[in-house]
Amino acid sequence: MKYKGKDFLVWEAVADGDFSIVACSTDCSLEVSQELREVAPSQSSRAKEYVAGPYEWSITCDALIDASAAGFNSAMRFASRIIQGAKVSVSFGVGDPRGRDYAGYTGYALVQSVTKGAPLGSAATLSVTFKGTGPLVSVAAR
Repeated sequence: MKYKGKDFLVWEAVADGDFSIVACSTDCSLEVSQELREVAPSQSSRAKEYVAGPYEWSITCDALIDASAAGFNSAMRFASRIIQGAKVSVSFGVGDPRGRDYAGYTGYALVQSVTKGAPLGSAATLSVTFKGTGPLVSVAAR
């Protein structure tokens, strides 16, 4: 399953267990895949059979914009998360995940890669790939 998204938010923990938005993107995609394990077919079938194995998920975004109050450089922020091995909280969907109108997915991820480009005569770009660690939770609007 692969989704192209409109709203992607990255959150970091602040005081009292609350979270603050630190980055966002409107050009992103969520990919969820699972391992399939082949099992012996039943005696009456020649067709291969499979059982579901573990799943994995990742989010790739281009044009990631810094949304933190401090105005910290996103490329530096996420490169430092790679060096630290620190998890970030992510949400992929529509609306504010803290509100009742949110519909999408949330979870924790590790920053897998950060690419910052500055092509001659063009706008600077920032691409970040997040690899999910743990479950991806589906959240429906209430």
